[in-house]
Amino acid sequence: MKIITDPTVYGYKAETGLFIALDDFRAIPGLIRLFRNHIERQLRKATSYLEYYRGVHEAGEASSRQQTAMDRWEERVNNLKSSYKTLSEVKKIIDLK
Repeated sequence: MKIITDPTVYGYKAETGLFIALDDFRAIPGLIRLFRNHIERQLRKATSYLEYYRGVHEAGEASSRQQTAMDRWEERVNNLKSSYKTLSEVKKIIDLK
């Protein structure tokens, strides 16, 4: 495991991140499951908030603060979905070996 500070990791402009080798994940099989479960809970929560703010927006009663909150929750949902998908793909790779 090592900390990555390279700003061009996987073609993305990245901030400081954590690199965990697949062998390390294999050594602790429940780690990915724990990560996925945590992200899944956070995703459900964020989706719930997003649906609430979308409902207010679609009713035409959203203030500018509620509109901003809706945009932030939407961004969070997208980030969490991406993380969940990545962890699912890593789990598939690890399960192959």
